[in-house]
Amino acid sequence: MTGKEFIEQYNEGRRDFSGANLHKADLTGANLTRADLYKANLIYVNLTGANLTEANLFGAYLFKVYLEKANLTRADLTEANLTKPSCTKPT
Repeated sequence: MTGKEFIEQYNEGRRDFSGANLHKADLTGANLTRADLYKANLIYVNLTGANLTEANLFGAYLFKVYLEKANLTRADLTEANLTKPSCTKPT
């Protein structure tokens, strides 16, 4: 799923993205409050400035995800794989 498709579906009211594959999606500045990303694949996802307040990231795979200025307030990161998260996007 591309970042654009994900944001469109979220804006249309979908909240359950359990197990979604968002590999290399650009979610810069997206408002994803209370999104359910249970066990989602977020490898190389750009979350710069994204709002993930109260998002469910339980068991999500966040390998090399970009988190500069992302809001993870009250997000559930239980059992999430936070391998090499970064605040700077590689050139």
